[in-house]
Amino acid sequence: MKVGGTANPELVPLVREWLGPGSATQIVVGCVSAIDEDGHWARERVRAAVAPYLEVVARRDPTLGLGRGEEPPLDRFTIAGAPRGGRRARARAVGRGRRPRRARHAAGADDAAGIDLICERVLPLLRSG
Repeated sequence: MKVGGTANPELVPLVREWLGPGSATQIVVGCVSAIDEDGHWARERVRAAVAPYLEVVARRDPTLGLGRGEEPPLDRFTIAGAPRGGRRARARAVGRGRRPRRARHAAGADDAAGIDLICERVLPLLRSG
């Protein structure tokens, strides 16, 4: 089952509960992703891409507990930034159980370059994590 429009790993156990005990259904979350050497650009890119639906999707995610007027946390709905190594990047990607992938939106400022960054710099972090 694909739960689209989210990268929130906290939603997975809840969906598993909704499916019922003993369900063998695999759950995949899918989100807009942008990986680019310019991390700021990548975050702004995904912010613009999810803007039309973020409010609606966020308000329907019971794990967030958003109050009225509270801005949804972008990092729960997207994967974006520069492909920097180190503990922090690994913890963000692996610890939250999310995997960057090319979605309907550009992987980077140049799609081919963005895909190269994911393959060459991000996936090795996931494999070593």
